[in-house]
Amino acid sequence: MQPLSILVTALLGLVLAAPAAFALDQGDCGTPEAMTAKLKAEGQRSAAMADRVTSGKKPHAVIFATNRDGSVGYVLASDMMSDERATRFCVEERLTDLRWHDARKEGIPPTAKLRSSDAEAEKRCAELEKTGKIKIIKEGTKKACGPLNVLLEERGKLAIRPMMQGFIVAKAPDGTYGRTGTLLTVLGDVRAEITGGEKWVGTAGGMVYSSLPDGASMIGEVLVLPRYTEYGLTLLPQQ
Repeated sequence: MQPLSILVTALLGLVLAAPAAFALDQGDCGTPEAMTAKLKAEGQRSAAMADRVTSGKKPHAVIFATNRDGSVGYVLASDMMSDERATRFCVEERLTDLRWHDARKEGIPPTAKLRSSDAEAEKRCAELEKTGKIKIIKEGTKKACGPLNVLLEERGKLAIRPMMQGFIVAKAPDGTYGRTGTLLTVLGDVRAEITGGEKWVGTAGGMVYSSLPDGASMIGEVLVLPRYTEYGLTLLPQQ
C-alpha cells in the first residue's frame, strides 16, 4: 500500500491567503482538483489521514486538514481508499481550535483530557442512549458511551492515543460559525512496522465524539492505518 495516493497528496497543497468567499462548509463536494484549490485558498493543508471502515461498505480515506494556527480545520472523506485514485472529496465536518497531539509518545497528554467529572459523563450517556439520538458502535460487552478521559486511558493501553482534537462548528443564518457543543478526538496507533520489506505506519484508530461540557463520549468511526503527513508532524508539540 502506498503511503498517499496521487490525488490525496494533491490535498497537501501550498499555503495561500484565505478569502471568505472560498470558505468550505459541511456537505461541500468536488473533484480532487476543485477541492484542492479551495483548500489552498483557505491556507489549509492535510495534516493526518486514515482509512475508515464502515460496516457493509468499502473502506475509504478520511483526511484531516488544518490551517497553520489551528483556527479552522476540516474532516474530508474520499470515495476511494488512500492508496487509490480518488474522484471525489466531501467535507464532513468543519472544526475550530484544533489541538495536535503526538500519538507516538507513551501516555495520554493532559491537554487531551476534559475537566468534567466521570459522573457527569455517565449521566449524559444514559440520556443519550435512552433517546437514541447519536449513532454509536457497540463494542461487545463494553459500554457504548462513557467519559472521554476513561476512554482515552483504556485505548492508551493499546497504544491508540490522541492525534488531534477539534471543536465541531456549524454555520448560522448570518454566515458566522459557532460551536455545536461536540468535541472530535481522532485516535490512532501510529507506530511504524516493517512488513514484507515495506514500511507501514499506523494500525488502528477511531473518531470519538464528546458532548460538552459533560464529556459523554462515543466512538463514532473506526479507522485503520492512521498516520500524520509530513506537514502534520511539524504541528506536534516539540517538547
